Amino acid sequence: MVSRENEEVSPDKDFEVVSGRVEYFHRKISESFNFWIRTFSAIVGGSFYLSIDPHFPHNRIANYVILSNSIVALMGLVTMVLIACVARVQVGTKTIEA
Repeated sequence: MVSRENEEVSPDKDFEVVSGRVEYFHRKISESFNFWIRTFSAIVGGSFYLSIDPHFPHNRIANYVILSNSIVALMGLVTMVLIACVARVQVGTKTIEA
């Protein structure tokens, strides 16, 4: 590996940099997944709670169910788009490196 100043970088330093990046991105992916699970659970749990709450007007439950289903579908769509973007960047990076 060559640094920005065109100096040769030792394999140990290169490994240290790469492993640091992998650890950082692994930690961020785990945090993002946990946030996604908590958000999804809150939406579905709130919808379920409203459907079994005896004091909540039943004519308004349908509106909240439609809203929660829409938000869950939107979260799924955004997640798929982000995964596709990451895959596209990885393919592009491998193409540039080759």
